[in-house]
Amino acid sequence: MAEALAQLADDCGIQLAYDDIWGVTRHASTETLRALLGALGVDAADAAAALRSRQRAAWRRTIEPVIVVAANRAAFAFRVNL
Repeated sequence: MAEALAQLADDCGIQLAYDDIWGVTRHASTETLRALLGALGVDAADAAAALRSRQRAAWRRTIEPVIVVAANRAAFAFRVNL
């Protein structure tokens, strides 16, 4: 399995291997990884380029919105825009 494809799959949350009931480690094939990535909408034709693109996008993304509330505060309100 190409290293870039494995890294891309891992970055997308795809498990590369698992241990079956008999303790045998089973590895996902290249074809399986490409199919799973495709199902996730990731073009894996050039895995290295796709991985670089995902990494660049991660650096451009801002942090998730958070709300900081004091532990002793009984209730609070906030607005959600959908």
